[in-house]
Amino acid sequence: MTTCLVPHLGSIELVHVSVETPEGATHLEWLSDEEATIAARRRDGALWAAHRVAVRGLLGDRLGMAPAEIDFVVGAHGKPEVRGADLWCNWSHSQDLLLLGICRDAPIGVDIEHLVGHPDLHDVALRYFGDRSAEAIRADLNPVEAFYERWTRLESVVKAHGVGLSAIDSVDFEDTELPGVVRIDGIEGAAAHVAIGRP
Repeated sequence: MTTCLVPHLGSIELVHVSVETPEGATHLEWLSDEEATIAARRRDGALWAAHRVAVRGLLGDRLGMAPAEIDFVVGAHGKPEVRGADLWCNWSHSQDLLLLGICRDAPIGVDIEHLVGHPDLHDVALRYFGDRSAEAIRADLNPVEAFYERWTRLESVVKAHGVGLSAIDSVDFEDTELPGVVRIDGIEGAAAHVAIGRP
C-alpha cells in the first residue's frame, strides 16, 4: 500500500493498493447485501469484492467506524459517497490496482487504468477527445500511454464534478488545460489522475 498527500489541491489523501489474490479475499462479511449481490453477478466478482473490502477497510480506519457499518449512497451518475461522513471520497480500480482518494475540503475524482491496448482506442479518442487529440494519440510513440494519460485526466474531472461521460461532447487536450487536475506518478504500468471539484 502506498499513501501520499496532494497539498496543492487541498487536503487530499491518495491510497494506492494492489489486490493480488482475490480468491483469498478476507472480510467479505463487511460487504452489504447489495454489494454481495453485485459481486455475485459480475464476471470479475471476486476481484470486485476484494476491492470493495479494501475500500471499506481504508475508509473505516479514517472515519473511526467499523468497515461493515459504512453506508454508501450513490449519486445520480453512479458516484458513491459515505452517508453522514465529513469527507468526500472516490475510488477507481483497474485489474489488481485500486486507487482511493479522500478529501475533507471538496468533492474529488480519481481514475486509474492499466496501460493495456484495446482495438477501439482510436474510436474512443475520436468520441471524447476530438480529431486533434485522437491524431496526437495515433502519432505518439506510445499510443496506449498517450490515450490513458488523457482518459484518466478526463475521468477524474467528470467524477470530481459528479457528471457522467454522457455530458461530455469532446475535450481537445491539445488546447485545453483542465484546472484542478494532477497526474499521479509512480504507479508502474498504469496512468492515474486526481481532480478536485466544488464543495
